Amino acid sequence: MATYDMGQWKHSPQRKARKVFKAISRVLDFNIDPITDAAGTTTTWAVGDIVQLIGLRAGTTILGVDVEVMKRCLPAGARVKIGYGSDTDRWGTWKIDGLTLGQLDPESDNKQGGVVNNFAPLNFTSTDTIDMILFNKIMTAGRIKLTVYVLEDARLN
Repeated sequence: MATYDMGQWKHSPQRKARKVFKAISRVLDFNIDPITDAAGTTTTWAVGDIVQLIGLRAGTTILGVDVEVMKRCLPAGARVKIGYGSDTDRWGTWKIDGLTLGQLDPESDNKQGGVVNNFAPLNFTSTDTIDMILFNKIMTAGRIKLTVYVLEDARLN
């Protein structure tokens, strides 16, 4: 009779890398003002600010994104772009103003611009971040939650 260590097989070249599904969420509170930028300088929100909300590892596949307004955002007409790197609005421009509260529907008029195929799965071959750009107004109040649905390499978890 022999004993076999099955744990050694997990490094076998015949085994395919498993992916696991995860929902990663981050909350951004616009009531926190002033904020500290990457250089450690105290500043305030400005149009065009890029907020790196969620870090991604190489090999991550994005299945979709979701935006929820948790506390009414001001001023009226405020929008944010959700994207990454050079594709700053990959997942559209979202209306998050004072009239909007609750989970947003990407197929409704809460998502401005973009095309439906922006919601197709996207694989990252290197590390990156999911970014939110304050598109057209200086945010003075509110809280939003960004959720990204991903497949990650099981070996990284």
